[in-house]
Amino acid sequence: MTSKDTEDTIRRRIVFREMTADVRRYNIEKGWRPADGGPGENSFGDYAALLVEEIGEMVSAYRKHRLTDVTGPARCADSRCTNYGSTCLGKGTCPTEHARLPKPEGVGAEMADILIRLISTADAWAIDLEAEYRRKMTHNWTRPRLHGGTMADAKPAAETDPRLATAGGETQRFNALWMTIPDDPREWWTGEEVDAFIEQWERLKLPKLTLQDATGSRLTLWCSDMRYAAALVGMDAAVGDGFEIVKGAYSVGIVQAKP
Repeated sequence: MTSKDTEDTIRRRIVFREMTADVRRYNIEKGWRPADGGPGENSFGDYAALLVEEIGEMVSAYRKHRLTDVTGPARCADSRCTNYGSTCLGKGTCPTEHARLPKPEGVGAEMADILIRLISTADAWAIDLEAEYRRKMTHNWTRPRLHGGTMADAKPAAETDPRLATAGGETQRFNALWMTIPDDPREWWTGEEVDAFIEQWERLKLPKLTLQDATGSRLTLWCSDMRYAAALVGMDAAVGDGFEIVKGAYSVGIVQAKP
């Protein structure tokens, strides 16, 4: 990681930390959470239900206004002002600037509410949302294209390699192999675990494998046709000198067999 990468990471962390602190301070001052910043009397289910409610409001806003920002003009919310309830911008009679702020309305505003509610929920229950985001995205980058069976960006049927239609398709093959990788934090492979992975590989009718090495948290296997195997499990975009399937602390490296 370069010094610039480090600076960017620190800057992003500061921004996220400030967002969390801002949301926490708001909730405490407005009485939604106790002074210690915890969840208070509300259960986790209560917090989750409120988050779902915010999502529903976003959907409703889209149905009514699509993506148009429908925020109205600034109206005075200070009863001491002679223009209370009406637009008082530029009239100079409103005693407080804050009272002139309009309430944001529209899909964007509802998305902000979702983000605020999510940050508050994670903070109240002592969940490091930034760390969880980074951990999840690190894993997501190891997954195949269109994993989970999403078809929105799939190739037309006429262009699909017929080999991928057998044994459940590339996503199912990848997931079957991924599930065979242990998730135990010992960071070493047993003989039984290596055998189980190879047996699953053979069950999916992938090209022949032989063991090269099993040390630390990595299992390395020779493959008789690495590129063909990578295509069958949706990892062809990752192929260089080989491709790697990662699960937590473990990884399986597939490399081309020596002639």
